[in-house]
Amino acid sequence: MKSIASSITETLKREGIDIDKQIEVDCVKCGEPAGSVAQGFQHSIHCQKCVDKYEHDRRIEDTKAWWTKFCPALYRETDLNHPDFKRIYPMVKRYDDYRQNLIFCGSSGTCKTRAMMHRMKLALIAGRSVDVLWADDLDEAIETRKQSQLRERLLSVGVLGIDDFLTSGSAFEHTTKFLKGILDIRIRDQKTTILTTNLKARDIEADSDKFGNSTKADQQRVQAIIRRLRGEFKTIDFDAGIGDGRF
Repeated sequence: MKSIASSITETLKREGIDIDKQIEVDCVKCGEPAGSVAQGFQHSIHCQKCVDKYEHDRRIEDTKAWWTKFCPALYRETDLNHPDFKRIYPMVKRYDDYRQNLIFCGSSGTCKTRAMMHRMKLALIAGRSVDVLWADDLDEAIETRKQSQLRERLLSVGVLGIDDFLTSGSAFEHTTKFLKGILDIRIRDQKTTILTTNLKARDIEADSDKFGNSTKADQQRVQAIIRRLRGEFKTIDFDAGIGDGRF
């Protein structure tokens, strides 16, 4: 049984085409020189520039389709000219290295989550894998005892967003243990994490003992989280308009 390649070769030879002969060709898309190819294949050759553009456009379309399924409708489309967004995003944009760990800190309604999602969209377009831990995801995983599956998912991506980080939950051992573990491994593996929160370090420390029954181990765990945030993250204070604030 003949192979497809053999059949094509025989067909070209019957038509008088010498496939061993190399000829210079132009790109069938843009007309620019595309190099030399075997005679008979010149009608399907594209230059590298057109190939790269095709791959880029395909990646953009794939990204749009994936983003539509992944991103909540509220954050799917961001008006870059909205006054609130124009006020805060230059502080985010100054960190043009998508490997930088960031904390978006500020009051409710200051576009923290929207800025995080826009940042992640750009990282996705740049070819990095992304995911988000929403507060209700963690609550559900704890209730259904599926922390290990959630943990595996969150550790696998290149860029992870954590929304409302410890806005509530710093008084609960299972929450702080889970989040500290995620931070420790991602920092060690040099994977990017972006957090949003309306709390500063002092607020998290105070909230961790709101029931008055936290143990020394609980307190040390919260303090360890804060040390990592201060040492490995840049804080953007959306309230004060400070692009390199102190957490």
